[in-house]
Amino acid sequence: MHLVVVAGLIFGLLAVLSMSSHKAVITASAAGILIEKQSIGRTRATMIPVGEILALDYGAVDTGSSAARGSRLLAEVKAWASKGIIVKSRRGLFTFGEGLSGEELRYLQSIITRAVADF
Repeated sequence: MHLVVVAGLIFGLLAVLSMSSHKAVITASAAGILIEKQSIGRTRATMIPVGEILALDYGAVDTGSSAARGSRLLAEVKAWASKGIIVKSRRGLFTFGEGLSGEELRYLQSIITRAVADF
């Protein structure tokens, strides 16, 4: 029984460390969007040429009623449920910025759209 509890704690700690150590570096230009996702010990880079980009959307959870907006727990759940920026391309869907607020996603989308203005 103790082994199960210890294993659960270890997996929980690893999940928290994994979530907190992920980051993405996005480089947007007239050439396209470079997404570099970094996690513990590795970096995965994906280049999406501007000619392959079909759409740039963001997936944020609706803010709901004004009374619900004051709830810190609800705000945390909304941030966790955020799908981030979604780049739709001929090669598939690519995401980044998961967990950002709706306002941050709209701002990020506008900056990236201006940077790749040719698409």
